Amino acid sequence: MDVSSLIVLRPVTFIALLIACVASTRMSVSQARIPIALGLTGLVLAATQLVPIPYDIWAGLPGRSAYAQAASIAGIDDGWRFVTMSPARTVNALAALALPVAVLLLIARALPERSDGTVRIICLIAFASAILALLQLSGDPRGPLYTYRLTTVGAPVGLFANRNHQAVFLAAILPFVAQLVVARYKKKKALDSIALSMIGAAALFAFVCVITGSRAGFLALVISAGFSAWIVQANRAPVPAKGKASKRYAGLIGAAALGGIAVVAWLVTSTDTLLWRRFQSSSLADEERATLLPTTWQMVQDFFPVGSGFGSFEQTYYRYEGLDNLSRYYVNQAHMDWLQFALEGGVVAIAMMLIFSFWVVARGVALLRAETKGNQWSRQVAALSFILVFGMGSLFDYPLRVPLAAAIFAVCCALLAQPKRT
Repeated sequence: MDVSSLIVLRPVTFIALLIACVASTRMSVSQARIPIALGLTGLVLAATQLVPIPYDIWAGLPGRSAYAQAASIAGIDDGWRFVTMSPARTVNALAALALPVAVLLLIARALPERSDGTVRIICLIAFASAILALLQLSGDPRGPLYTYRLTTVGAPVGLFANRNHQAVFLAAILPFVAQLVVARYKKKKALDSIALSMIGAAALFAFVCVITGSRAGFLALVISAGFSAWIVQANRAPVPAKGKASKRYAGLIGAAALGGIAVVAWLVTSTDTLLWRRFQSSSLADEERATLLPTTWQMVQDFFPVGSGFGSFEQTYYRYEGLDNLSRYYVNQAHMDWLQFALEGGVVAIAMMLIFSFWVVARGVALLRAETKGNQWSRQVAALSFILVFGMGSLFDYPLRVPLAAAIFAVCCALLAQPKRT
């Protein structure tokens, strides 16, 4: 799936982007104007990095001097050069950026009428990934159930290639499940079989998240549990006096929550679990990632303010990789996506991150101050939680470079951008 799926995904993405641009209305765009503007800015920035410029101008750009010297020695110091250090990777990055932008435009057009259905689809995707993870554990560690060629062999990665991405994703879905359970309870005045099945799915997500052995996933689980509790607490309602069944169900959900906490605590603290062992020790890969941070920061400074070009980290890192850092692990990303985005996009990317961060904080403050806490509020809190969890995950990894995660992240931006309904 590493490359073969892109044969289908890339054309579908651009068709969807074309449809989204045609179908979008002024109202749908205005409601999500900040994330849409940032997404389009990213596309334009990636496209400008593919513009050829005269060699003399290119050689004078920050970070290009060493390459210009090599080109002069090789006798190829003429012609035109692209702004990016890796044109092929930047073309791929441009195509990858088109996916979340297309999803953002389409979902912004569909909301708010299809909000409930959108959340259900997100939860069903997570359920499929969790079930696939369990099947992977019971099957051949190199069998056909692993959808990526390069993957964490033998780990319950589900629809992903990396155990960290799977764990962070499943944890981030929990607030959406909480929103669906609360909405169902408010509608039926009881926890019926459907609501209980949703609670069971949430327990499954938490279980698979823990057994992946991902420390980032466990941190995401803690954050998501807090937001889930906020959603449930904010929507609490007094149990009807005549509803003995409702009281019984309320007691059942409380017992289930306590039982879930106990099971997760046991899974985390048991000395036989992978997660506990990973908390107790560090691997060679962990040490390698730790050395990347100062190197990446130096690269950011060298290429500032133009940037090295989206997708070019691996190629530009080779010049900075010291002999002490050589190992059997190859470095494909910086494992700190905030810093890598600044490296590849320069000052424009930094401005984009600042604007997006301020927007998310502003939306979070608005939710915190909201007087009415209905289904839309709960969905937006869940979307906020998803965004924050993946923002946290991007401090240690690159979860948003996965197409599925990027698409759902775009959905969450559209949900969070929805104005208050009257």
